[in-house]
Amino acid sequence: MRKLKRFYQLVLQLWHSFPPDDVYYYMRAKANVDLLLVTLNENEMMKIRDAWRGKVPLMHLKYFQMERWMTLNLKRAVRLGLDKMPFSRALDIGAGFGYFPYIAKFYGCDVTALDIPEEPLYDEVMKYFGVPKIHHTIKPFEPLPKPEMPYDLITGFQIMFNATNPWKREFWGAEEWRFFLKDITENQLSAGGRLYLELNYPQRFKGGYSPEIEAVFKEFGAKISGPRIDIQK
Repeated sequence: MRKLKRFYQLVLQLWHSFPPDDVYYYMRAKANVDLLLVTLNENEMMKIRDAWRGKVPLMHLKYFQMERWMTLNLKRAVRLGLDKMPFSRALDIGAGFGYFPYIAKFYGCDVTALDIPEEPLYDEVMKYFGVPKIHHTIKPFEPLPKPEMPYDLITGFQIMFNATNPWKREFWGAEEWRFFLKDITENQLSAGGRLYLELNYPQRFKGGYSPEIEAVFKEFGAKISGPRIDIQK
């Protein structure tokens, strides 16, 4: 019985992590990704890759597989509706390599990236993409840098800023999340603005938030679907 219950829980986790509508958004992204790829100079991107080869972990160079990662991030943008109704100002938290903010810029957003300062390769790529970047490490009970003007959209994909030790399932508690969401809704988002987060893989499959944390999300009106947290101010 315990094995059957565990199997059922695993099926539910997989269903939430890879919902059926992913296929729809993926197909739409795949059909339009060439419109974005032609805006980048592949030779220049490969020059950046080759200059950093041997200087950064090999896993960082996987993001130079441009079609693959552009398609993934375009799927995210399509899910949010950026291709139909672009937001005026956007902030991408934990922007990493920068494909998502580049796509947001392509669709007309005044977009800013935010990420830790210890990733010079990502900084160089972001500069090539023409996306401004804020260096900031998110810590519990500390606010984000206050913007000159509020954002209409704040996103975070495969987030890990709330992990103290993800492999030991050590994540923020309810109060850390409450502080973070209060700062976002009061100091970062415009009236009617939207916060959209997706948890990273260890959190998807090992329970990245407890019922207490889920209750905090719902205090802020969140729509929750597996790893996806969607809040409209």
